[in-house]
This record gives sequence, C-alpha cells and structure tokens, in this order.
Amino acid sequence: MPTMLTDQQIQALIDEEKPLDRDWRTRLRPTKAKSNRQHAERQMDVRSPGGHSFRIVVRENRQNRSDFSVILIFQDDGGGEHPLVRYNGRHSSRHTNRLEKMEGLDDHTFGPCFHIHRATERYQQADLKIDGFALETDAYDTLDTALQAFVRDCGFQEPPTLQQRML
Repeated sequence: MPTMLTDQQIQALIDEEKPLDRDWRTRLRPTKAKSNRQHAERQMDVRSPGGHSFRIVVRENRQNRSDFSVILIFQDDGGGEHPLVRYNGRHSSRHTNRLEKMEGLDDHTFGPCFHIHRATERYQQADLKIDGFALETDAYDTLDTALQAFVRDCGFQEPPTLQQRML
C-alpha cells in the first residue's frame, strides 16, 4: 500500500476482519509503566486473514483513569505505521482540529471530553498528522467501554465462547 492512504483505503482497513486471541483482554490491560511512569501501556499485534498487519495500543494515565487512548495502527509492507483510529478519554487539554481551524471554521476546538480521532486523506494531503481530525463522542466513558466500542467498530472478531463452541 502507498504511504498516503485514501479515505476508502482507511475505511477498508478499519472494517477489515481482524481475529482476536482468547486472552486479548488480558494482553491489552495497560500494566506496563512507560519510562515517565505517568502512563501504563500495552500493545498487541494482529494479522488479518487478508494478510494486513495491525497493532493495538492501549495507554492509561496512572493518576487520571479518564485519560486513556485505544489506538489502531496499520503497519504497511514497507514498515510504515499509520494510526487509523484513536479512542481517547477525557484528558486535561482541549482538542483542535487544525485543518478546520486553518479554514476558519467556528467549531474546530472542543473538550476536554471523550473523543475519537480518525485518519483522513485530507489531513495527510495538508501534511498534518494522519489522525489529527477528531470528533466528540458519547459512545464510551471508561477505558473498558472504549475498548468494547473499539473492538465493535474496527472489524475485530472475538473468538467464540465455550458455550458458543458447544452449539
């Protein structure tokens, strides 16, 4: 895939089926302290049946449990990493959609609030962060509910439960 992703490619990668291991919840529990010890983080790699590689990153602020991120990163064949979506918690700062601010739109800034960043073709074309665009959300209000929404919204397939396998 090219370095610049189109909106159609971004959506197809987000929607692509991505199988999860049985222990995915445990593997993504942010327990490993980062070097500054303010955040804990966990990562897990996932490969789709179509052959694409993805990384899930979960971060949580150790002092403020409402400050977290759940990130889906696409890893291209050339070793490039492209954050496709980021489900953010309520951190202390406001978010500014920079391209909308440059265009003079009134609603370019919001927060602090729960919000979802999405990769866009136009942010790449403007030489801004691929996932710099974000919208407020009420789809979650904790790290656990954000992770549930992330799995539901991003093409992840949970393994069948024991009860489902016995049917």
